[in-house]
Amino acid sequence: MRYGPCTGVIEVYYSGTWGEICFNDMDKDTGSVICQQLGCGGFRKTYAVRSTKGQRLSPPRCRKHDTHLEQCKPFQWGQSSKEVAELHCTGENWYPLKLCFF
Repeated sequence: MRYGPCTGVIEVYYSGTWGEICFNDMDKDTGSVICQQLGCGGFRKTYAVRSTKGQRLSPPRCRKHDTHLEQCKPFQWGQSSKEVAELHCTGENWYPLKLCFF
């Protein structure tokens, strides 16, 4: 995530490339898994913001019982949406917040 404490655009390293997660249908269950996995507490809300990078991923689809993104429906590259998900979590973590999947 970029911006501030547990708030920002979600950046993911997936299949050898960094990209942002599209806003398309980002749901509360997926937001909760991301916030928890990053050590940022619970889900607060998600906004659609303009993409600043070229690569965009569809959001994963998580279920209420999932605890890590690896358990969710996988990402897909090549999304045409210009809007990406800006996630707001309840925590106050100031570490750089990015997710890596190889």
